[in-house]
Amino acid sequence: DDDLLRTIVLGPIWSVLLRQRGFAVFHASSININNGAIAFLGGSGWGKSTLAEAFYDRGYGVVTDDVMAVRIEESPPQVFPGYPSVKLFPDTANFLGCEANTMYPVHSQTKKNAHRVAVKFPQGPLPLRRIYVLAASECNKIEPLQSQEAFVELVRNSRAVSLLRDPDSRNGHLRQCASLVTEVPICRLKRRLVLSDLPEVVQLIEEDFTKISCPA
Repeated sequence: DDDLLRTIVLGPIWSVLLRQRGFAVFHASSININNGAIAFLGGSGWGKSTLAEAFYDRGYGVVTDDVMAVRIEESPPQVFPGYPSVKLFPDTANFLGCEANTMYPVHSQTKKNAHRVAVKFPQGPLPLRRIYVLAASECNKIEPLQSQEAFVELVRNSRAVSLLRDPDSRNGHLRQCASLVTEVPICRLKRRLVLSDLPEVVQLIEEDFTKISCPA
């Protein structure tokens, strides 16, 4: 299955190659707001791609979907663009009004389709401005994370950790996560996992990001 092979190459294999080249790699989707990247961090099914698509529907550019490579050594850390598509379940694509001619199957073992998001796709790296760790809740709100909590979430949602087991790779990645905690604000985004709440969640993030961009 060529489509399944493509998914493996662009997922775990790509993550290993990026890690070997010195990038920190996370389970995260990210978008472009005012020439800066904000990221949604979390495991499968937590809504990373859904949020990225919801922002794309509002006119923002998508930077990465599910695999986010960050160059930590630069200040601020830089997010490198991934592939201009977002993987969505059919109900999400329908809710957000994705046109059929912009969708194509991911592979035969999933119901997800990929949506092309080439409009406003960045041609180079963007500074990482904020990370939102996703969590399910009965209401939509954003809470700051303490440094220790933020570090644990970064490690938990790192990619290719189990595939690169040598001490240098592991210790290097832990140092990268510790550095990222000091460089980038990290919050927990609690949200109801219902599609009808997406406009409210997008507005909540826009307002929160504005506070960071324009402090009083």
